[in-house]
Amino acid sequence: MQIEMLILVVGMILCFGGYVLEWAHTHQYLNKEKNFDTLNSRDYGLIGLCLALEGFGGALLQVAFGMWGRDAEGHSYLDGESLAWLSYILMFFACAFVGAFYYAFEYHFKWKKLDKKLSDIIHISMYAAPVLAVACFLGAAEIVSRSPNFTFPLMKEINLFNRGIAFYGIIIVLGALLAFELSDHRMYQFTGKHGLLDSTLLVGFPSGIIGARVGYVIGNWEIDFAGRDWTKIFAIWEGGLTILGGAIGGIVFGALFFNWRHKEVGGRTGIDAVVPGILIAQAIGRWGNFFNQEVYGAAIDSLPGFPRWFQMQMFIDGSYRVPLFFIESAMNMVGYFLIWYLFRNLLKKWYHRGDMLGLYLIWYGILRLIMEPLRDPKFNMGTSGNWSIVWAILYIVGGVAWMALMWLYDYLKYKRKGLEYPDPMVYPAGKVFVEVPVVEQKIEKTEVVKDKDAIGEDEVTLTEESNDKD
Repeated sequence: MQIEMLILVVGMILCFGGYVLEWAHTHQYLNKEKNFDTLNSRDYGLIGLCLALEGFGGALLQVAFGMWGRDAEGHSYLDGESLAWLSYILMFFACAFVGAFYYAFEYHFKWKKLDKKLSDIIHISMYAAPVLAVACFLGAAEIVSRSPNFTFPLMKEINLFNRGIAFYGIIIVLGALLAFELSDHRMYQFTGKHGLLDSTLLVGFPSGIIGARVGYVIGNWEIDFAGRDWTKIFAIWEGGLTILGGAIGGIVFGALFFNWRHKEVGGRTGIDAVVPGILIAQAIGRWGNFFNQEVYGAAIDSLPGFPRWFQMQMFIDGSYRVPLFFIESAMNMVGYFLIWYLFRNLLKKWYHRGDMLGLYLIWYGILRLIMEPLRDPKFNMGTSGNWSIVWAILYIVGGVAWMALMWLYDYLKYKRKGLEYPDPMVYPAGKVFVEVPVVEQKIEKTEVVKDKDAIGEDEVTLTEESNDKD
């Protein structure tokens, strides 16, 4: 196993190092004052280096997993496969396309002075790169799954330096990071600034984990914890989290911290920037259940239309299972786009700051209310199996109550006093939800005054007091 471990570690260093270098490059580059509209040869070289590191790292990870998956006779699942090299190439491009998408996303939204030709290339790359990345990954996975030496179910963790690292945890972290990047972009749209959410992530993410654990412990107290060693409550590494509790914990403490840290922006603005992205994090996080073979429904005859590796992983206890985790993941993605782009526009003048939280709670509450009865009973929480249904109903009621509270608050603060409520539908950078203080400035201007009795022109300097808004 030493050679497999070496290749795995090198692949992780190259891949992760490429993404970190890419992140550092874009943030350092975009935070500078840019008086130019295109990239130079050095920039293209650094971009190429990052993509190459990510690609080679991904290919080495594919090689390592292939060697790791040896059967009892020592055969790798890609030994003798004519398409083995094709799987390595596809994984190379899959990881490189992910990096290309990140570059395109950052440049498209954060660099306003762009050469038109470069702008068009970046715009196309932003939409094409993720599609190509998914296609390459699916192709590589399909090649592997059809090898006669490959066995299911998939391994749930990587044993690295005698420590098990669960895929479930890796996927949750990746989902949180993507949601954070998206939220930072939204905050930039609101305020014209990046980095306002950095410290909030350090509070919101662990608060979400704690909330997820607390929700699970309360719901499954009689089943897993009553009459047992009380320290098991803290054994989070043994499993036992609920998204319903995690979302509330992260939102509540994250919003309170953001409001305290950035009073000039406000907690409601932070909520609108962050909460929709939680659906993206949940959509990605659900794929951790795929590796653990969790959150599925009734037994069915087949799973037509799905790739082989997906079907085989969902073959559980002698039958194919309805992949409820996949359905919820897809509906979370749909919910994000509906909440941000459709519902917000449909509400129009009735939309208020902070309503994103209400829309999220209502959407996710309805989704879980529909999905819970379809689950295999082993995944239902509580002694009666209805704990998550109770949570879902509370989500819906809480979402409606929150929106009503926001509307009432704004009515009492603005409309009843005859004040104009700031339009929450306008999102130019630096002009949304941020009250700009009035600054007194002294402006000197020179006027030329003609004295009829004088031969020349007398130059008179006048100083005026004026109130200008930044």
